[in-house]
Amino acid sequence: MGEGQYTWTVPIQLLKLFIEEEKQRVAELQDLVNLCDDWKQSRDQILQDHTNMVTYYSDMVSDLENNTEMNFKSSVAKAAPELEFVATNQHIQRMKVMADKKPDKTFVYDVVTIGAPAAHSLRFKQGGLRRLLFLPKDLNGSSSTEIRHLMQSTEALKTSIDSAKLSLLGAAELCLEPQLRQAMQILKEKVGQLCILCEAELIKTGSQVGTAAFNMSDEDRLKESGNDWVFNGESYIRVPLEWHIEALCQKLEQLCVWLESKVDALCQVNEGIEVSWYKCISIVVKELTLQVDLIMKHIMLCLNFLLLKEESQWSSIGLMGPRHRRDIVLTQAVSGLVTCFILHLKEHLVKSMFMQQLSHLGFLAHWESLLSTHGEEMGMLEDCSAAIDELNKTVVFKLIMSEDNEMPVITGTRSNLEISIPLKPTKFQLIPQELQQGRPIRVCVILFTQGINEQQSFADRFGDAGIQHVINIESMSRLETYYESYRDLLTLRSSRVSRDIPDLARKVEQLRTNVNSRRTKNVDILILSAEVCRKLNGGRLTSCKSAKDRSAMSVTLEMCSILQKEHNLHPAAFEQALDTIRSQGTRLINAEKNVGERKFAFNALQVKALPKQYRPPEGTYKVLQS
Repeated sequence: MGEGQYTWTVPIQLLKLFIEEEKQRVAELQDLVNLCDDWKQSRDQILQDHTNMVTYYSDMVSDLENNTEMNFKSSVAKAAPELEFVATNQHIQRMKVMADKKPDKTFVYDVVTIGAPAAHSLRFKQGGLRRLLFLPKDLNGSSSTEIRHLMQSTEALKTSIDSAKLSLLGAAELCLEPQLRQAMQILKEKVGQLCILCEAELIKTGSQVGTAAFNMSDEDRLKESGNDWVFNGESYIRVPLEWHIEALCQKLEQLCVWLESKVDALCQVNEGIEVSWYKCISIVVKELTLQVDLIMKHIMLCLNFLLLKEESQWSSIGLMGPRHRRDIVLTQAVSGLVTCFILHLKEHLVKSMFMQQLSHLGFLAHWESLLSTHGEEMGMLEDCSAAIDELNKTVVFKLIMSEDNEMPVITGTRSNLEISIPLKPTKFQLIPQELQQGRPIRVCVILFTQGINEQQSFADRFGDAGIQHVINIESMSRLETYYESYRDLLTLRSSRVSRDIPDLARKVEQLRTNVNSRRTKNVDILILSAEVCRKLNGGRLTSCKSAKDRSAMSVTLEMCSILQKEHNLHPAAFEQALDTIRSQGTRLINAEKNVGERKFAFNALQVKALPKQYRPPEGTYKVLQS
């Protein structure tokens, strides 16, 4: 058992990204001027919230950077505000098995044990993040993530247009006809895409919101029926209707046609006539650039108004609530995922089939939850579930070559995180060519959850365990999709390996049957899903409230099950081996690190409520603060 290397470094990097994003949002809000009183008041409050977040997160980074020698946050500190972004009790549980007949052959099995990603410092009075995300949702079903994605797409399109313009001017300066025509064609396509983008419903809605938010009286609105309020690049002014976004796009298209006609004319000029190609097109290119900039400002302002409207809808609970909570749980979850991915990569780097799987299907990670659906643990489960959904939406890995740096590097935004994993040149040469060239590795993180303690017994009898079923159904669907893609890849690339498919198919079917059943404390869901994941070359993570007691029971059970199924541990010796690992293994050391005593934190009633295979041996537990 060892501490994770990235427990501190991942939160520091992510917080710095969040700070930059908050600063950008502050600048965007400051650009919204001349608003009516209600919108100005809302803008000012939200602006203050974002400014406060910059200050708060900056202080948090300073505190964490002063404690970089630490790699461990104890369970008793899980609600400490100064450590809220740090994963609780994150450790690597490793089992090595030596083969009898092949002493040089070693089998390695890793599980990352980590406190469930949850915002303990914010408490759970209003539930967890999964529940909060179902609160205000207007804007025709849009969300800040969708708006941000559209902003990023717009900025990427602007970059492509700028690149095409530079290529066009460069070819004109050198009088290179083929390159000039090619650059003109690319520019024409990108301008067309920008005009199509302006027709998006989000932008139309944002334009309506922006017009309503501008500071004008009812009398002003009724004046001059042939005029309307539109954006002029800096604010809204009263102009003729033909100045609307449709008219702006129409003018841009006309400029593009004019530019194309000039390019065609230049390419047909007789060789004996000296003409400066650059001068002939530069004036039109300049006008086109100004028009593109005006449309870009219009799009961004429309989207900023949408963000402002969405953020204002959270005013009843405070903007800091959902955004801050999401940042906390996402950071903790990324920390666990990075640890799991790097461990798995190091062990399987030389396995060509696994590397092909990474390249084509992405990285599969099985996240086991032992949280109950009662009391605060319901909120923790809602946080954990939402965090893992965010991992699937926002995170990709890339493998890069580096001589010196061994730490992962995180770039991007909240909605698009790219995590670069450095490899030594000798190891980098082993990976598939497409990964060497920068192909991103998607992630498929599946959460299977089943409460096993006395609180789950209460929830099963008097409360609501429905969220467990919903999460497991969602995860089963995601797992089956991955399994089908894996099966197809295996069949395509190796007929010998594909003979394992029938056994794997039976396991998947057994898991589906258990997921669809409503049996209480059905731990077969956890056991089977972990087994299927390992068969699919996936990584493993296990969580409970603090990754100390229930997680210890789970991970030791898994290790003994592996010994029995993969390494011929006799069934008659199974219980003895399990009790020995629990009473003399590393998990009691982990308990001591957290609470100061080499005991699991259970009382007699709690032990009796646990499923039989998850109960600690006599003498290994007592009532403790956990």
